[in-house]
Amino acid sequence: MDNHPNQQNQEIDLVYIYRALGRFLTNIGLFFYDFLLFVKKYILVIALLMGIGIGLGYYLDSKQGRILRHDFIVVPNFGSADYLYEAFDKNSFITTKLDTREWMNLKEVRRIKIEPIEDIYTLLKNNKQAMELFETLGEKGGDISSFIANKSTIKNYKYHLLSIYTSGKQNTDSIVEEVFEQLNSQDYYLKKLAIAKVQNQIRKRETELSLQQMNQILIGLGNSEIGSFDSKSVSIKQFPEIENLFYRKNNIMDDLVMIDEEILEQQQVVYIAGKMMNNIDENFWEMKKITMPFLFLLVFSFVMILRNFIRKFKVIKENRQL
Repeated sequence: MDNHPNQQNQEIDLVYIYRALGRFLTNIGLFFYDFLLFVKKYILVIALLMGIGIGLGYYLDSKQGRILRHDFIVVPNFGSADYLYEAFDKNSFITTKLDTREWMNLKEVRRIKIEPIEDIYTLLKNNKQAMELFETLGEKGGDISSFIANKSTIKNYKYHLLSIYTSGKQNTDSIVEEVFEQLNSQDYYLKKLAIAKVQNQIRKRETELSLQQMNQILIGLGNSEIGSFDSKSVSIKQFPEIENLFYRKNNIMDDLVMIDEEILEQQQVVYIAGKMMNNIDENFWEMKKITMPFLFLLVFSFVMILRNFIRKFKVIKENRQL
């Protein structure tokens, strides 16, 4: 007995939902029907507006030039990553140059974006503090993914992707050169660059000297009273220190390679390791030949809706006055 009213209520709810859905679909159908009638009535006007919009859009696009993206893999040296992220994240770099009029080609630069190229292995290899923190997190079960995505960690990655977006018909090479010229002209980092050049040359000479000394030691062992230095006359048992000497020599050679890399990459404050220029990067809605026809149609539709609205309420007002 108690289930009968509940079942009846459920049937009523289903009927109400069905009727509401039917009305909704009917309204959608009427809307498309009215839309088709509107297009049919004003087809010539719509075609004319689209033609004018497309033509004007092509003209504006040709005057403005295509949007190009220039990607650079860069190595920020001497702690300049903080400067780059602070400047480009807030767009203050471009704004400052605009205010001081230091850029002749600033109007061609749409935006500049920088993001890290995640390489946790190189980070841990070259940064002892990061390595210690990483080991501590691993031992204590910390959140390593948060450590990798942390802002401080991001800035310490060696390589970063710097993207410069330009528009216009001017030579993009000169625009990009001016951007990097400005990036590499900061007095503080230039002073650190001069110091690094001297220090790297000293480190290289000392490392080369250490390598020479290591070779002399190995040659001395080979020329010892046991005989020539080959697999038949020398063994690990006779000279247990040989393995450590070879290990040390390999480390010295690795250090020498690393110093040469630093000398190469520290020629500039922001060193360009690779580049890919003049990639077309046009958003669909940034193309005037697409947006202008839609804009004209939108304005025309608004005017027609406003006209019908005025007519409708004019009739209502006249009827009330009667």
